[in-house]
Amino acid sequence: MKHLRTFTAALAVPLLVAVPAAFAQPPAKPDSAAPERREEHEGDRRRELWERIRAMRVWKMTEELKLDEAQIAKAYPLISRFDEREGELARERAHTSRALRQLVDTPNPNPTELNRLVEVLVANKSKRNALEEERTKALRKLLTPVQQAKLVLLMPKLDDMMRERIKEAMERHGEHRH
Repeated sequence: MKHLRTFTAALAVPLLVAVPAAFAQPPAKPDSAAPERREEHEGDRRRELWERIRAMRVWKMTEELKLDEAQIAKAYPLISRFDEREGELARERAHTSRALRQLVDTPNPNPTELNRLVEVLVANKSKRNALEEERTKALRKLLTPVQQAKLVLLMPKLDDMMRERIKEAMERHGEHRH
């Protein structure tokens, strides 16, 4: 148990400092000569933020559910696998949302294309819900009944925490859209 506390503390301290600071730097000044580098930098920064938030979420799960070392060893790869799939859906949702937003902002949006994009977003939401259910079922197999109950109560809080961290980071960089 002492090893587990040391492990979680070693993971927590850098995360608690790093996550809020992930976007603390001011955005880089535009460099018209290198738009690919800017996009690459933005992508790296976003990936770093996601990794930190995901690690914080896993750490919080470890603490709240009081996972033992064997559970941690099984849960981390499982969570990572689901996070990868969740990331793919998030990227699809962001891409489709941008396209929909741009289309809506045109003087005469094509109704057929509007409907298509809305359908893609609705399907994406269904996939996210199914993925969440699949993840919960998979994690429950590793947990005691008490840990399962705590997981079900904890997941919405963790999701809210992730959304809040992302929103804060975006607002610091002027990326938030109302």
